[in-house]
Amino acid sequence: IEEWVACWRVFRTAAIMLNIAEPQILDRYARKIRDYADEHPDSWGIIYQADVRARLEHAPEVREKIEEEYATALAKGHPHDYDPNMPWNSVWSALINNCS
Repeated sequence: IEEWVACWRVFRTAAIMLNIAEPQILDRYARKIRDYADEHPDSWGIIYQADVRARLEHAPEVREKIEEEYATALAKGHPHDYDPNMPWNSVWSALINNCS
């Protein structure tokens, strides 16, 4: 977990510098991973693989789904909390909320 945290900090810094996601959302995701690691110390390998698959496989699908929902809401004149200028905020939030 400590190596993951070190790598995450690099990613977090880059994401903030590039204005990809807000720090508090990235911090919530990291806290969720750390909580899983603390609760299940013998399962770090599985937790790590779940994290990797969530970021590499699931996140792009989530973004596509959110963008479709946003376009539909926009077309119907309904509000939506998606911000096209910061799309990854919605993706990270969805990942956090769906990994309970």
